[in-house]
Amino acid sequence: MSSLVEKVREDWQEFKREEPVAIWTTYVTVVVLVWLLAPTALYLALTGVLYLAWRRWMIGARCRSVASLEGKTAVVTGANAGIGREVALELSRRGARVIIASRDVSKSRLAAAGIRSETGGEVIVKQLDLASLASVRQFAAEIERTEPKVHILVNNAGMLMTERRKTEDGHEMMFQVNFLGPLLLTHLLTKRLEESAPSRIVNVSSMGHWFTDFDISDLDGERRPFEVWRRYGTSKLCQILWTRELARRLRQRSISVFSLHPGVVNTEISREQRDRWWYSATLHGILFSYVFRSAKMGAQTAVYCAVEPGLEHESGGYFADCAPGWSSAQAKDDKLAARLCEEAERMLDIKLVSA
Repeated sequence: MSSLVEKVREDWQEFKREEPVAIWTTYVTVVVLVWLLAPTALYLALTGVLYLAWRRWMIGARCRSVASLEGKTAVVTGANAGIGREVALELSRRGARVIIASRDVSKSRLAAAGIRSETGGEVIVKQLDLASLASVRQFAAEIERTEPKVHILVNNAGMLMTERRKTEDGHEMMFQVNFLGPLLLTHLLTKRLEESAPSRIVNVSSMGHWFTDFDISDLDGERRPFEVWRRYGTSKLCQILWTRELARRLRQRSISVFSLHPGVVNTEISREQRDRWWYSATLHGILFSYVFRSAKMGAQTAVYCAVEPGLEHESGGYFADCAPGWSSAQAKDDKLAARLCEEAERMLDIKLVSA
């Protein structure tokens, strides 16, 4: 072995004596390449680190609570896919009896079967179309008739429309499905929730509430051009304001109410966008696979609000990433929240529970 090393050393010394130009050319080439490529390598490394940090932030926090829901009944709207399905799955995994409330019964049955196969829990499917106030009333009446207890209500169902449409009740579609329908459903189930206290209401809102054309005198947006994100933002702002006012009214009844931002999640809420000229299935797939969060991670804050022990003192709060979130100043206006509920009472011809 020593003789081999000695031979290599001798060959190298001879090469240096015979080929000095080659040696210096190699040295210069290496130095130049390092000088040229080091910034590129640094930029690539920095880009990778920043992407990992961004990705970690976008994925969001996970609900760490191990609270059991044995003996509890939970109603989850829009639970046949996306965030709702993941919420239903997690609640079932914790032992809850879960009722999937959705417009598409056949799709809901498939989701329920999948959840049962994973958890072995009891999962029931009932039809609910938030675009029809008659359907909301029919669903609530059936719950009143068949369910002696409801401990958790997760108002998850929502939609994002690209054009103005009206429901059979005469309201702008997105506003009714995202706000009026869930409000009426919650109102009709309040008695059952109170009988099951301590209970919780979880409203899945969005950071989109920052971008709104909110006008308390024109909640259906009939006096202005339809702008999809502003109308969506208005419906989500209404959810947060209603959550604050409802929490105030229910504080003495042991019913806690929370609103939340689930994160930017790959769900079917954006299915209406697929008809737009600029929509790209490839770009959509790349963005939601490598940039934004999954439905499972999007469900974590909703689960947190539904199960986290000791959260009752935060009733009325807005959450994101399993912690108090950052909402707009408008979303914290208690006087505006009270006026909104009065206007909702007028639109729905109901009288909401008083404090």
